[in-house]
Amino acid sequence: MKTLRFFIGTHASAGQDSLCLCEADFEAGSFSTLHSMREISDPTYLALSADRILYTFGKTAAGVSVYAIRDQVVLNSLPCASGGPCHISVDERGEFLLVAGYGSGTVSLYDLNPDGTILPPVQRRWL
Repeated sequence: MKTLRFFIGTHASAGQDSLCLCEADFEAGSFSTLHSMREISDPTYLALSADRILYTFGKTAAGVSVYAIRDQVVLNSLPCASGGPCHISVDERGEFLLVAGYGSGTVSLYDLNPDGTILPPVQRRWL
């Protein structure tokens, strides 16, 4: 593998480059940002599904929202059901999204539509 593409989420505020698609070229010894998004504040935890949909959460005026993103376009977002989210994961079949919250001590399970968009949480469990 000569090149590797990957996403980086940052603690940047909305309006700043906060979610970046990057490429490392190992043969040339270079690193570049191919695209960056400014629509999401603090997208620090990321999960990529097998069909290339990126899931993250970010701060909003109303709290925190969970986002589904494909080709640098936000497909949809919903309020986050877990307070103080600290981890996000999508199952290997792309049917469910899990969000863990340190602030609430909960794990929230979201259903995913076949197109990867997020449905309201189906379960919230306190740990």
